[in-house]
Amino acid sequence: MSKIKKRPKTYGNQYFKKWGDDELTDAFLDVLHYAETVKDCIHLVTAIKGFIPPSTYHLYASKNSALERIKKDTMAIIAERVGTGAMRGEYKETSSIWRMKQLGEKDEKYQDITTQGDKVNNAPSIVFTQSDE
Repeated sequence: MSKIKKRPKTYGNQYFKKWGDDELTDAFLDVLHYAETVKDCIHLVTAIKGFIPPSTYHLYASKNSALERIKKDTMAIIAERVGTGAMRGEYKETSSIWRMKQLGEKDEKYQDITTQGDKVNNAPSIVFTQSDE
């Protein structure tokens, strides 16, 4: 992996640059490394914009499964940081949940397969125990 180097925020001709496979992989790994090491990185775009134009990043991630996996790993790192920060009280819970959903986290949904979801047995559970008396 190449050493992290901050590029200027103005991209100039990078929008029209033809990216080679090795250059793309290095840029994606730089973004991943930035997200891992910069502890206040809580947005994917913050990690991306120093290395590759965001539109280029998303375009190539959608076309290449290996780059898409690196993108998902980067998003998971940021989501974990946001979730941990919310649990520690560093971030507001509601906005953290919203942010984590943007980064791909999902609410778990369960369906009651014993009653097919339409009937619920509200009868109290009674447990009989044997006594010696």
